[in-house]
Amino acid sequence: MFKPLAVVLGAALSLGAGQLAAQRFEIVKPAEGVGRAGASHHRGCGTYERVWVEEFEMVEERYQEPGRFEHRERKIWVEEQHITVTEQVLVPESKVLVNERVLVPESKYYVEKKVYVEGQIVEYDETMEFASGHKFTFRRLKYVPAHWECRKIEKVKPAYYEDRQVERCVPAHYVTREVVKCIPGHFETVCEKVWVEGCFKTRMVKKVSGGHYELRLRR
Repeated sequence: MFKPLAVVLGAALSLGAGQLAAQRFEIVKPAEGVGRAGASHHRGCGTYERVWVEEFEMVEERYQEPGRFEHRERKIWVEEQHITVTEQVLVPESKVLVNERVLVPESKYYVEKKVYVEGQIVEYDETMEFASGHKFTFRRLKYVPAHWECRKIEKVKPAYYEDRQVERCVPAHYVTREVVKCIPGHFETVCEKVWVEGCFKTRMVKKVSGGHYELRLRR
């Protein structure tokens, strides 16, 4: 026999919570011919289930964040500094004076020397020109008495070595030198590990204050 909807709901609410957790309620459409004829407000068939609806509110909660290490970047000012670096430097071509032993070859030279010459008879040529224009050369003899005279005497200087300053050309070349360079003052970014103390903060949390069951149409 068909039972009204109010009776079905009343019976469902009178059951215990453990039995209603999986309890379903079925609404049955009345049979034809029952009730007023030609009624157009008949309900269709549907399945209901019992759903627990929580009652809650958002409350502000105060909590403490623990301390931690953090890596932070910051800029520091680096003063101007002078550093010594090793680099290749081009030395241009140059001429230098060096001391070296040089061979001086054998040479001849003359010196004046006063020589005693004994008296002697010497020959000499004498040319005479006559009125006719002819020239005749006669060889004559004469006596030269002893005397002193200055003569140039040839001397030989043997080869020898001597130290001299000689000009040499040094070609262009590279040398390794220590050069002082200036780095101007500048800002530099450094990363450091910083301890951040824990602090108190607030957050919104859900606080359940209760709830109730509702009958909802199962889709």
